[in-house]
Amino acid sequence: MSLTASPLILVPTASAGACLISTEAKFGPKWNALTPEVRRDIAGHLIAAEDEAKLANWLETVHSLAGENAAHTAASPGLPDGYCRLSEKALVKLVPLMRDRRLRYDEAVRALDLHHSDFRPDDLLEELPYYGEPLERFIAFGSGEPSDPPEQRLGRFPKPTIHIGLNELRKLVNRIVERWGKPADIVVELARDLKRSRDERDTIQREQAQNQRRNEERVAKIRELGIEPRPDSINPIPIRDPSGGVFKVYKGDSNAWYEILRDPRGRWIGKIVSTFEAYRLHREWLDETGGDSGKGGGVFLDWAARRVVGEAGTPMFRLFKGDLLALGKAPDRRIVRVVKFSEGMIALALHLEAGNLKARDADKGDPFKYQYCSPDSLRKQAARPAGVDLLGYVHDKGPLE
Repeated sequence: MSLTASPLILVPTASAGACLISTEAKFGPKWNALTPEVRRDIAGHLIAAEDEAKLANWLETVHSLAGENAAHTAASPGLPDGYCRLSEKALVKLVPLMRDRRLRYDEAVRALDLHHSDFRPDDLLEELPYYGEPLERFIAFGSGEPSDPPEQRLGRFPKPTIHIGLNELRKLVNRIVERWGKPADIVVELARDLKRSRDERDTIQREQAQNQRRNEERVAKIRELGIEPRPDSINPIPIRDPSGGVFKVYKGDSNAWYEILRDPRGRWIGKIVSTFEAYRLHREWLDETGGDSGKGGGVFLDWAARRVVGEAGTPMFRLFKGDLLALGKAPDRRIVRVVKFSEGMIALALHLEAGNLKARDADKGDPFKYQYCSPDSLRKQAARPAGVDLLGYVHDKGPLE
């Protein structure tokens, strides 16, 4: 059975929906009282709706949401991470197994005598086909016309280097098979991290081994309490070891804030503090202050910045998602909002832009696009923290340099 045979429907559970849809600005506590069928219907509308105003009106009339809540939900549905891109036909079978028997996704698929990622054909092929056939789920822009050649019918990767590389690999393998027959084994060697020295790579391997051992010890202690640890755990679980240390399980792949620094050469560089790192630093901060964090969040952030940054540079300011920046000087000054950031790159949008910015950025017909800046490009634009009060007045102290 294909797990994606019917139209995509996402089925939000009570716990998943509570992440974002049940916030006070959207459904609030009412979300947890809804039946799975109603939540599924709401999620379907949030995904399929093309007219934000019509969606808000539907939420207001059918589900009695307040006007402001309905508008906020329609503008930014914000389905949380962890949703499967699966058909409703598949989810109806999988979700009960995952919920009632507490199976992981791959275990639930196996219980249905299926596989979550192995789509290899039962019979061996005589030669490698166009890469778009086995990777059809990961490419786009194909015509879908049966009469078109495979590359046009199935589509291709947008990056020319990947497209050419996969095609050349196919030709090479097919020539080898043609001359010497099908191989008994294929060995794939992953690219090495050439930018790091041997000592640096060895250090990373040792740290990974140590972290793996710690994880195994903590998993064992969690299981001793009769709890099955799950990789997607988000909420902290207070479990103490004999020394009093608290084990916490939470999602650690998000970014907490971004430190902007000036290096010795005058350039601006950035250092991301992840959620995982922020939790660890806050624990150390509480230990240092005797459990008293009453000096204020700003003091903790400055302390954390010194620990993270070290001697890398002079702190200029820090960025959180949603912060406002002023770029340029009057009369060409612009006020932008920090939408997201990653290592070496910050996505900005004019603070007056509204709606689902992620969807608008992906929409080719929408003139709105994120402005991506490196930390040093912020320096060149004389970036500095700014604010806009409830009356619309801009608070800007001017360039930092």
